[in-house]
Amino acid sequence: MPHMWVLAFDAYGTLFDVGSIGRRLSDQGFVELWRRKWLGAYLAPNHNERRLSFREVTRMTLEYALTQHRIGKAVDELMNYWEELEPFSDDYLLRDLVGRVRIYTLNQW
Repeated sequence: MPHMWVLAFDAYGTLFDVGSIGRRLSDQGFVELWRRKWLGAYLAPNHNERRLSFREVTRMTLEYALTQHRIGKAVDELMNYWEELEPFSDDYLLRDLVGRVRIYTLNQW
């Protein structure tokens, strides 16, 4: 049986630079607050009937950070930024592996 090489990783923060939103807004403090709230909200036990989706938590925490930083942008605009995150500059390393290994990203978007 031939060997199969697999590379699996989380896309956000590994391949895609979530800090690129802060650069677009010229406010890295916004990203730090938002990510801290996001991790707390996503990883916290949810006492509702259903778990909030990745997208719902992202939207909710973006709204919170926008309010705290008094940034005059609509949350929908930032959701679009989220969907257009810049890749890290070393993503060429991953492109070099295409065709040689199976690549999977872990994402709940």
